[in-house]
This record gives sequence, structure tokens and C-alpha cells, in this order.
Amino acid sequence: MKRKNLDQVEGATPVEQLAHLGVKVGDKVDIQDLNILHDRYGVQVVLYFEEDLVRKGQYEHDLAEHAHVPVYERPFIEVGTFLNFARESDPTFAQRLVDFPLMIQVIEIGQLSDGEKTPFLTGLMPFVDEIEW
Repeated sequence: MKRKNLDQVEGATPVEQLAHLGVKVGDKVDIQDLNILHDRYGVQVVLYFEEDLVRKGQYEHDLAEHAHVPVYERPFIEVGTFLNFARESDPTFAQRLVDFPLMIQVIEIGQLSDGEKTPFLTGLMPFVDEIEW
């Protein structure tokens, strides 16, 4: 997949650019579409497992606070890392995502203050009992 620059998408901010691509705060978006946003446009997509934490809307603070915690033990994970882990752990996972899309609620869209101004999106993973496999 050829990477594109999000700056080539209409809009002055990541919120406007992602809205132009059909993704807005509050939407429920297929996890595979969020992975495409990462792969194609370089959007850092972060999935949270804890609703209280994600609703505080402080991803950079959370990242700094959990920097010493192993990636798989944090209360959030990047979309590509999650998908790779799930596919390696369960060979049927990829097909299940096709049959039963995993919908992620978009909580925040912003830009990291990392010098690169990396666009990011945080989303809330559904609770296990909400997933319809």
C-alpha cells in the first residue's frame, strides 16, 4: 500500500482531514479501516481498553506515564501491534474480523507535540462481552 501524506487531504487540522476521510469523534469505525489510516496516512491509532482513561483525552501523558510498562501490559496499544498479536495468537482472527467487524469508538483526534506533529486518533475497544463473534 502506497503511503500518502495526510497533509494532502483537505483540511487544516487532523480533525478536519480525518472528517474529510469519513472519520469523526464519536463514530464507530472498523478496526481494519483504522489500521489503513495508520498504514496509508501515518496516523498513530491507539486503542484503549479502559473507558475512564481514554475519556480523559491525554494520550501523550498516558504514553509518558506508561513508558516503563511493557507494550502488552499497558491499558492501550497501537492498532498494528494489536492486530499482529491477535493474528499470531489466533489463526482464525483475520477471518473473524471479516465476518464480524470489530468496531472501535473514536474518542479523540489530535496531533502529538513530538516535533513531527504526528496525527493521532484514540479509540475505545469494546468490552469482550460486547464483541459479537
